[in-house]
Amino acid sequence: MPKEYCKPITEGLNTASTQFREFAVECMELARTSSSLDQRMVYLKMASAWHQTAQRWEKDFHRWGIGVAQGSTDYAQAGSG
Repeated sequence: MPKEYCKPITEGLNTASTQFREFAVECMELARTSSSLDQRMVYLKMASAWHQTAQRWEKDFHRWGIGVAQGSTDYAQAGSG
């Protein structure tokens, strides 16, 4: 089997939270440079949403990662812990 097919299922998934945080930083920068109060509020809300998404992703990643690392093939069971 080619090597690229042998990667762990969780490889690369933890980088998603990093990307979500980068989106949050980008929204914060847009809020900082916006001339409109309404736009600033929208960007700040978006930044908060991206930050919360990163936190949820990390929590879920660790919860699911544990089940996968233990060799569980029942993903519903692995995520219920």
